[in-house]
Amino acid sequence: MACATEGMGSTGKDRSTNRRFWKGLSDSSEPILTIFSYRVADPRLIRTIMPLQPAPTVAREYRPTDRKWVTDTNVHHYMTVEGFDASFATAVSSALDMLEVQLEDEASRFLIAEASDSSEPVGCVFFSADDARVGRLRLFYLDQAYRGRGIGRGMIEEVIAHAHKRDFDTIRVSTFDRHVAACRLYRALGFQEQSREPAFEFGKRMRQIDFEKVLPDQSR
Repeated sequence: MACATEGMGSTGKDRSTNRRFWKGLSDSSEPILTIFSYRVADPRLIRTIMPLQPAPTVAREYRPTDRKWVTDTNVHHYMTVEGFDASFATAVSSALDMLEVQLEDEASRFLIAEASDSSEPVGCVFFSADDARVGRLRLFYLDQAYRGRGIGRGMIEEVIAHAHKRDFDTIRVSTFDRHVAACRLYRALGFQEQSREPAFEFGKRMRQIDFEKVLPDQSR
């Protein structure tokens, strides 16, 4: 399936904050990563600056029990907000069937972001091998309340680091032109647009954009 993605852009401040707080993930299945909320010096400004500040988040490995959340959340968002038709639900299910076959593959990296105060999932991203040298991002999603804080960027950076460690040469991701923020994020992380083709998917006329990031040669 052409991966329908949702991401967000990052300003220079986002990147600086992300460098301070994104610690990375070990191979442990326990959540060890925390992205902290911003603090406001004057509490009287909280109402105007951050009416509802979400809890900090942690990232952990995907578990099969997360499948219902991943499916329900993606289907609800893309059918309700994006106006996709019912074929999108079938596409998500098929993608997860394919990904879960690769769950135990050390080349794969499936991440779930969750709110630290409730352990409720708020985001996901899946990376798996297309072949020995090329990997692909799929089903990248982050709840609206958590966007714009560097969390999504940190998740993709973790995947890039994993791919580099596993000696992949290239990471690919496909999205649609209507997902402007996701496209901006991919470009900011060094992905280059390879193609842009008209597509009629999920009941919508769009343009599918295929991105690719070439990873540095570690042998040099």
